Amino acid sequence: MHPNFYEDAAVEKATDKADPRVIVIARMLEELQIKEEENILIIGVDSVTILAVLSKIYKNIYAIETSQVYAKWALDVLKTIGVTNVHIKTGKLEEGWKAKGPLNAILSALEFEEIPKVLIEQLKIGAKLLAPMGSDWAHVMLEIVERVSETEFVAKALRDNYFISKPTLIPDIGTEIYPEKDIIDEIGISSIPFKTIKKFPIDGLLDRIGDVRVVLLE
Repeated sequence: MHPNFYEDAAVEKATDKADPRVIVIARMLEELQIKEEENILIIGVDSVTILAVLSKIYKNIYAIETSQVYAKWALDVLKTIGVTNVHIKTGKLEEGWKAKGPLNAILSALEFEEIPKVLIEQLKIGAKLLAPMGSDWAHVMLEIVERVSETEFVAKALRDNYFISKPTLIPDIGTEIYPEKDIIDEIGISSIPFKTIKKFPIDGLLDRIGDVRVVLLE
């Protein structure tokens, strides 16, 4: 990939829809282990950049979008750079595009609370789906689901968090008070341990989160 794919920056465009940060795009493509194949499905076209890159790798790119205005804009932009193998339809994102399956890969730019079964059933055996899972307002976990047989699927959650500019899933905040020990135990389960701060690549993390407070537990 072009080195600029790993610059931690947001991409502006002429619509109200916001691209995910470029580092998220790079991470998604890397984890999905994309390669030259027949087809890929993009759920929630949050980035024309993704579509343009994938058009050079896959024979056909199919995308689902909820906004006809955005879909037309994306196709117009792609047309200006000579991309003709991207196909976009509008509809329910969670339903995918069954008529175009089975698919070599599915990449979702939309976060899910739970990945719909109808989506993973559109994968070929050996193919993978990648989707953000969340959300805690602005950060989500990425999850990969691989189809290993007609009826079996294996899911793997990535430990990294990535910025989603306008999450659609907002958690419920209750009023129940939890014992301090339960809170500490939960933090311990969710944390990534390391022996010394000198060996942990914290610089990149601090650059991404900006002025957000970081708590290190010893």
